[in-house]
Amino acid sequence: MIQEVDSAHSSIERHLRNVEVFSPISLIRQLLAVRRSPKFRIIQMRLSDFLSFDEGRKMNFSKVPFTAVKQLVYEQGKTNFVSFGRSHSVAELSCVLITKDSRTPRGKGCTPLKVKVEEVKPLQTLKPLLKTFQLAKEKIADLRAMFVYMPKVDVDCFETILKSKQ
Repeated sequence: MIQEVDSAHSSIERHLRNVEVFSPISLIRQLLAVRRSPKFRIIQMRLSDFLSFDEGRKMNFSKVPFTAVKQLVYEQGKTNFVSFGRSHSVAELSCVLITKDSRTPRGKGCTPLKVKVEEVKPLQTLKPLLKTFQLAKEKIADLRAMFVYMPKVDVDCFETILKSKQ
């Protein structure tokens, strides 16, 4: 599988080396033109595909040796603990505390952070980034100057983006 992904990546790079890409539409058009058997299946990511993993930063997953793990057990009532097994035998499960130790300002250890089940939040989708995104006037002028070199589809794409930003 890794070799297949590497092969696909190199064929995409080889194809894109000879073309100019101005917009996402032209990138998709060029990806579809890459010689490949079987053809690539291009999936457009949507806003719901981007998740915020801020809650995961509160955990210390380095205590779990993921390269040696054969089984992982998460229990609903024990959100601070993960049980894992290094073999497929059910009797050999180890249990570790995955919450980070909190520290005092002077560096002395404190009791581990206690997370209640009610405090564990589901992953939230990110807020749309386009609302905060602003283009500088110079950038808009540069984009408009490049319209003569772009295909019509890309010009239409950028016209739509620029109209929504004004």
